[in-house]
Amino acid sequence: MKRNFPGHQKNINKIDAYPGAIHYKLSFYILLSYFILMKFSDISMDMIDFTPDGFIKIGDDRFILTSAESLGNLRKQLIGTIGKRLAMGVLMRYGYASGYRDALDLKKKYDWDSEEDWMKAGPMLHSIEGVARVRTKKLTFDREAGLFYMEGIWTDSYEALEHKKYFGESDEPVCWTLMGYASGYCSAFLGHEAICLERSCEAMGDNICSFTVKTRDQWGSEADEIIEALKPTTIGEDLSYMEKLIRDKTAALEEYSKGLEAMVQNRTRELTREKELARSIIETSNVFIVATDVRGRITLFNRGAQMISGYDKDEVLGKDFYELFHPAEPSKKREEYVELMIKNAYPRTVDEPIKIKNDGERTISWTETALRNEYGSVIGVIRFGMDVTLRKQLEKELIESRNEAELYLDLLAHDVNNMNQVSLGNLEMTEIKLQDASEDIIGPIRQAIDAIAKSSSLIDNVKKLQRIKYFEEAFSRVDLNDAILESIKYYKKIANKKVEINYEPAPGSYILATPLIGEIFANLLDNSVKYSRDEVTIWIRVEKIKSGKKDCYRIIYEDDGTGIDDDFKKRLFYIFKRGSRKGLGLHIVKNLVEKYGGEIRVDDRVPGDYKKGAKFLITLPAADQNKLRH
Repeated sequence: MKRNFPGHQKNINKIDAYPGAIHYKLSFYILLSYFILMKFSDISMDMIDFTPDGFIKIGDDRFILTSAESLGNLRKQLIGTIGKRLAMGVLMRYGYASGYRDALDLKKKYDWDSEEDWMKAGPMLHSIEGVARVRTKKLTFDREAGLFYMEGIWTDSYEALEHKKYFGESDEPVCWTLMGYASGYCSAFLGHEAICLERSCEAMGDNICSFTVKTRDQWGSEADEIIEALKPTTIGEDLSYMEKLIRDKTAALEEYSKGLEAMVQNRTRELTREKELARSIIETSNVFIVATDVRGRITLFNRGAQMISGYDKDEVLGKDFYELFHPAEPSKKREEYVELMIKNAYPRTVDEPIKIKNDGERTISWTETALRNEYGSVIGVIRFGMDVTLRKQLEKELIESRNEAELYLDLLAHDVNNMNQVSLGNLEMTEIKLQDASEDIIGPIRQAIDAIAKSSSLIDNVKKLQRIKYFEEAFSRVDLNDAILESIKYYKKIANKKVEINYEPAPGSYILATPLIGEIFANLLDNSVKYSRDEVTIWIRVEKIKSGKKDCYRIIYEDDGTGIDDDFKKRLFYIFKRGSRKGLGLHIVKNLVEKYGGEIRVDDRVPGDYKKGAKFLITLPAADQNKLRH
């Protein structure tokens, strides 16, 4: 039965006046004089008395409040002074003595409702002291048989939190005082040695601290480290241990020093070899390599530089790079160099002409980068150059040749086409006048008309091919559906042949293309009409597919014309290949498809039987939907 406690509410209010404090050592055995047949749950903060003269008492016993941070700093000082192992022993033995004494005093002075209540009073004391919130998960024991097993949880252990604050995350449990207290209390309760091991710890990054208590025999060798830490030691033993620790550390440092010295020597040899190799490569390379200091004076001039410039190394070392190789404008080049240094524009690549020995000139393609010292400050520039004089000359000649070819082509397209149109007009008028003439007379005229039409078509195709290969026309968003429908309009009107075109409209099939997109379908349709019998059926459909991670459109184009044999399929898209088919049409198709980032291939419409028509598969990337909004 619990007795009434005078001043109960007053004492609670007094406790509230000391927030954030925990008990340095709190033994509640005096308060138990107020209980008859005590239960562990009877223990509470209500029993603490704050006296007018400034003492904290329970019964006749005086207690002290101190902060968790102070105890954490004490732990830090112990570890820093005597090392982690000895500090663990000191704190664990302190906890063990406290727990052992509490258990015996509680048993001696008070009558417990059960042995289990006596045992559970220990975890309750720790909870009230504020060292951690203790919860017993499992407890079984037989004191006569010497068997004991306990599992529990420490939540918000001050030891774990303070250790982590000062030392960071640990690789082993650190609640040493708590383990010592539990070991001491359980040992006194059981009558012989019981050991507490922490299984998880908040200082290790775990969510909670958990512990298990068993007898020494039940643990076997697993608890040897804790048992060793709990053994009482003398100053002499501790000093001997520290001396041994110092000797071991010194020996380890000496061994590490030897290894480090060997590593440094090996690395120094490696760096020397690498330096010599780099120097050898630089010196013997055919690349023009020249280094200058911050004032532009030459500090390195390799064999490649000597071969290209005509200067010997001894002639240029220490000389001004800009006056030597840019004599017409050395100040301008030097100012450009300084500006690049200020803007931190290195590395960079640039092509420029330089003056060489004997009044010659070469064009060098430089790759330049800054040289820096160990502090990161710029101390010069190193240049790696390739002689591109011949390449530049060839590029210039190529541009001139292309411009000349374009001029001739423009003349051909304009003047020859004009002449073709005059000839075609005269022949067509003659054909009309002689329409009743015999085939011997009218036949050659029609052949001439056809030849002139093909000549004009050939010139037109050459111009289109020139546009595809040499002109960068702007891309825009194009609806495939519109391009296909526009091409179909013309071929449905052909009078001398029955052409049936079956197309499944697919509006909104956008791609990025140039104005020549319609030539793809015009040339395919022209090819089907030309190489078919008196009538031809064509099927066209568009479907959206995934090619890798990209959205694409696949155009399936089929006809039932004469087909394409396997041997001719291999050279179908290449220009000026002799065979049963001639012209540039399909070559233009392939070039346009590839210009738009797509691909094309040809198969048989009926697999294995090319004579039943051809099947073209064209894949083109879909236009980015975000671009469609602009």
